[in-house]
Amino acid sequence: MRSLMNFFGGLRIRSLNPLIAVVLLFAVVVGRVGQADAQTSRYTLDDVMDKLIEVDKRLTVVETEVKRNRELIETVNTNLTKQIEMVNTNLGDRISATNTTMRWLFGLLVALFGSILVFVFNIARSMRPAESSKAFRKEGKAITERERALEEKLQAEDRRAPQETRILEALEQKVDALAERQKELEGKLKLAEVI
Repeated sequence: MRSLMNFFGGLRIRSLNPLIAVVLLFAVVVGRVGQADAQTSRYTLDDVMDKLIEVDKRLTVVETEVKRNRELIETVNTNLTKQIEMVNTNLGDRISATNTTMRWLFGLLVALFGSILVFVFNIARSMRPAESSKAFRKEGKAITERERALEEKLQAEDRRAPQETRILEALEQKVDALAERQKELEGKLKLAEVI
């Protein structure tokens, strides 16, 4: 009888249903057999009913606890879902902010590098006219020295015979050409200084 009670006690019973009716019928039969043999019978029908009611109460308590646990699990799942969404949102915002910052930094680096290149180019450009002006000045001095040498030669030729007049005229033409060349060089020098 005890093994039978344990078997039916393991089943989920909330209220009177066909399974309980079968158990009660079986208990009645066992009770009658127990009345015939009182030495072998331990439980009566009232004991069986009490046990069934106790089992039903325990099952009700267990179901209530299960419902509470389910509600707690649902609440925890909801909170976890909200926290995960918040974390994902925060991570997305941080990633977008980091990307924006990196873009700004890259733009600043490009602008700085470009400004450095422009500065170096301007320095190099400002140094070139000075070098060219020096070259023009040297060339102008050389031309002046040549003119002086030619003038001295012309004066020496003037002192010589009048037959050398043609040579002097040719030399004067060369001097004129050199003078024009000097003017051109001086113009280029002024232009270089202006630049």
